[in-house]
Amino acid sequence: MAKVLVVDDDPLVRLVTADHLLDAGFEVLEAPSADGALPLLESQADISAVVTDVRMPGTMNGLELAQIVRRRWPMLPIVVLSGYAPSQLGTVPAGATFLSKPFEADQLLRCLAALPPDERP
Repeated sequence: MAKVLVVDDDPLVRLVTADHLLDAGFEVLEAPSADGALPLLESQADISAVVTDVRMPGTMNGLELAQIVRRRWPMLPIVVLSGYAPSQLGTVPAGATFLSKPFEADQLLRCLAALPPDERP
């Protein structure tokens, strides 16, 4: 079963996003910040994808987390979520998918459809 890390400081958005993924058959880990996500990525080698918000409190935002993920785990799919336009945010890492908030569950699932067949639910 594919394991997706959901990173968002808004507990309701994180819960709804996790529920969409759980309903689709994914296993879900949650982190309330990019700072909290990094230790999970370092300790859980079986994470199949990262879904992260951009604007969060802490020492780094979601784009900075996505850049670290791209450098350290270059094959890991990344979905970047934000209510802001990409031009207002900065650089989304190469190969990452940007999804505007609010989004529909099927939009998020299509972003994760690129997972290798053995990692899809």
